[in-house]
Amino acid sequence: MNIQYLFLMKTYMGHLDNNLRMIMIYLALTECVILFYCMVTKGFRLMMPVGFFLILMIGSMEFYGEINTVAIDNQFTMFFMYTGISHILYGVLADIEKRMSNNEDNFGVS
Repeated sequence: MNIQYLFLMKTYMGHLDNNLRMIMIYLALTECVILFYCMVTKGFRLMMPVGFFLILMIGSMEFYGEINTVAIDNQFTMFFMYTGISHILYGVLADIEKRMSNNEDNFGVS
């Protein structure tokens, strides 16, 4: 193979890896905005669909890697699965807690 071709492929793959890093940075910023919104509105039920979409990110990352022939670390799958499930559970538990506190207020239980 031509050395120049290998250099171009290495440079090209480096850019695709950087795209993946930028996706992770945007995802982290989005998480911060969502958390801030949930704190302001005191409505943490939003975490349930966020968790669902985080689990869908597993497939998106695999698709990105397959299309662009970029190796995706297997730890990403575990990361998104854990993060997605924890978001869903947090949203469910926050919703249960909110409903229980509303029931206590409605029945006059202190």
